[in-house]
Formats: sequence, C-alpha cells, structure tokens
Amino acid sequence: MFERARGSDESLPPDRIGQAWYRLCRVLGVKARLHDLRHLQASLLLDAGEAVTTVAARLGHRDTSTTLKVYGHLMPGADTRAAGIVGAAFRRPNDEPVDHPEA
Repeated sequence: MFERARGSDESLPPDRIGQAWYRLCRVLGVKARLHDLRHLQASLLLDAGEAVTTVAARLGHRDTSTTLKVYGHLMPGADTRAAGIVGAAFRRPNDEPVDHPEA
C-alpha cells in the first residue's frame, strides 16, 4: 500500500505504518485508529459521487454488495440525483414546463 522508497516496488510492512500512525496521533492529541482512515476514504469518495465499483476496489471488497451494506447509508441523495439525470435526458433544450389543464 505504501512504498518503502519513492519509485520502489517494495512496500512498507503494515506494522511500521501502524506504528507511525499511532505516534502521529499521540503527538497531535487525536484519537483515531488507522482503520478509521479506511472509512473516511470510503465516505469521502461516495459523498463525492464516485462509483461504488471504484470504492469497492479501493477497499479490497470482492463484491460491491459488501461496500453497499457498510456504506450505503452515506448515499441518501443518490436516488434524487439519478432521477434528475434521467429527467434531463428526456428534456429538449429550451423546454419549459407545460401546464396541464385540470380535468
């Protein structure tokens, strides 16, 4: 995940990353687990509208259903946005709403 040296194919051992994270948190007075960064990444990406397939791949989930089960609640406006996109596809440029006479 993190390269040992710039341009290196060799990655840092996970325990080194964890140790550095805990030292940094202690210095800053922040209470956060390294795993919390995983959730932060998923939350930020989904909130920005990134595809669930992309987020799932970044998190190492084999199936997008895992990502949706854990993070689906972070996409409350997704259906409204989707309806707007589909609606816009059916509108002609310069279309104005039409008043329908009441029956």
